[in-house]
Amino acid sequence: MDLSYPNTLGNLAIRSIFINQLSILYSAKNHLIDNLPTLINNSNFNTLKLALSEQLDDTHTQMISLKTIFKSLNESALKDYCIGMNAIIKEALDQVQDDKSYRYESDMSIIFYMGVIEHLQVGASKILNLLALRPELREYAQLVTECLDIAKDNSKLFLLVAEEYLQAVN
Repeated sequence: MDLSYPNTLGNLAIRSIFINQLSILYSAKNHLIDNLPTLINNSNFNTLKLALSEQLDDTHTQMISLKTIFKSLNESALKDYCIGMNAIIKEALDQVQDDKSYRYESDMSIIFYMGVIEHLQVGASKILNLLALRPELREYAQLVTECLDIAKDNSKLFLLVAEEYLQAVN
């Protein structure tokens, strides 16, 4: 055990960590809301369009939960706080081909990056969920759990879309 670090974190430190991590997820979801319509418009496979539309609706629902938590904490989300996720979303947008002769590559790129994005959201939501189980944050546990459940469902959804897509193009 490393004794150079304290064995306990105070309530203020836990709260600060929670707000920072919540801001990362909030920023990522904001970026998704801004960019999912472009991915929807550029996808060719109808099931993918539907999954992306569902993702957009679910992201709006998750944002309501996150905003509720911030309001209850009397805090604001830190702006542009998720450089990594924003870079992945940008990469997904860059991979989309306007040239319809590359529609398979374009759709598979969207599916691939949405899988990555969903897995990152699941991981981040799990950590937030662990933090929300702390006594000083327990009142937010249900809202965080709802966000986690939606992220898990969407992660499964994009895996199913990938399976269906690969069967359809054979």
